[in-house]
Amino acid sequence: MIKISTTLYKKLIIQAQEAKIQGLHKLADNIHSSIAPDDEVIEYPHAKLEEDIQKELWKLSLLVMKYYDLTNIDALKMDDLIHQMSEEFLEKLEGDLKVNKKHSLEPKTIGEE
Repeated sequence: MIKISTTLYKKLIIQAQEAKIQGLHKLADNIHSSIAPDDEVIEYPHAKLEEDIQKELWKLSLLVMKYYDLTNIDALKMDDLIHQMSEEFLEKLEGDLKVNKKHSLEPKTIGEE
């Protein structure tokens, strides 16, 4: 589970409830199984975000490998692909969400407020 602000948590819970009403049970289940509230203010550098996305993509890749019962892969090629996919994913998601990077959890530099 990913800990997120209580405000976002409540909004996602409402959307999950609405999805369930509309018969979108998988969407509702995916939301519920992915989030947990956390009002603790933390620093979360962009590099750590990228690293976490790459770790999760590795897990997803392993699910595919397991599904196809693969016995051999080139880990270096897989890692290159995962790095590329994580960069594309994050860039697309940040664009679609119209994020304001000024209001991120990136650690503040000296003199920043």
